[in-house]
Amino acid sequence: MRIAVNGLGRIGRLVVRAITSLQDSKLELVAANSLAESDIIAHLLNYDSTHGKLTNRFQYNNNYLFNSTSKISLFRQSKPETIPWGKENIDIVIECSGKFNSKNAAIAHLTAGAKKVIISAPCENADSTIIVGVNDHLLNSNHNIISVGSCTTNAVAPIVKILNDKFGIQCGHITTVHAYTSDQNILDNSHKDFRRARSCFASIIPTKTGVSTSLKEVIPELANCLDGSSVRVPTSNVSLIDFTFYSHKTLTVQSINNEIKESAKLANMKDILDIAPAPLVSVDFNHSKFSAIFDPYETKVVGKNLGRIVAWYDNEWGFVHRIIDIVKIVELCCRDER
Repeated sequence: MRIAVNGLGRIGRLVVRAITSLQDSKLELVAANSLAESDIIAHLLNYDSTHGKLTNRFQYNNNYLFNSTSKISLFRQSKPETIPWGKENIDIVIECSGKFNSKNAAIAHLTAGAKKVIISAPCENADSTIIVGVNDHLLNSNHNIISVGSCTTNAVAPIVKILNDKFGIQCGHITTVHAYTSDQNILDNSHKDFRRARSCFASIIPTKTGVSTSLKEVIPELANCLDGSSVRVPTSNVSLIDFTFYSHKTLTVQSINNEIKESAKLANMKDILDIAPAPLVSVDFNHSKFSAIFDPYETKVVGKNLGRIVAWYDNEWGFVHRIIDIVKIVELCCRDER
């Protein structure tokens, strides 16, 4: 499977790091498109403030990034339809630029010769929105524009599904306490969101999240039952889900914790859901590959039917590994069709 990445920001660079470190013969990263210069791309791949230094470091010239195990063609095109994906015989483009998150925009990659596009963001009109551990069984070879949702959707959806299957969720609210991202300002400056316009280091910043919209697509039986909000905090990575819900069945702290702990042992939750082994803090989950790490020490029940759970997630590294999981599922689907 020949893979390309469009956009080498935070997620795009970590996708490059993760795929090239796997050394999986079925997944060959052969091309990337970015408007940045080769020298800064290589430097930011090799040295990451959050995830550390690469041991197998990239070198560069005007046309390639390369290390001892990988050689990646570099393109600098602003429009996807002009990138020579066909010439490179690209099977999958991982769209990480943040600029082409609609189906109509992402189709340009297919026009350029790619066979499929995986969008690293929500996309309501995608052929499918796939959350690993929740609805990945629905992915098939006819899906050409695939959304992986958001890091938050990947964190909360597996736990919401577990709770709904066991206890029945009448309604609920999701709050994500989220690390700052590059969409925010270091110092106060103009922004379409008045609150994100403010310094990400100086304040706790309430903002919006699309998690409830994405959840409707992957757990349709809970459409119109859930809502969500986000609070950005002055930390660089690792976020937290705080989910409060009203159930059909009677709840206890023990019944919630036991159900999630047992579900985490299932095959479809391998590498998706983990359990915090102690009362930990956000830095302890940096560089975690899991979609979510459930914190049983924070579970609360009020009355008989009002429950609250907390789960941690590395909103960068964990999310990147779900993107790669979907690449692997697409590869398997296409292989089975041949």
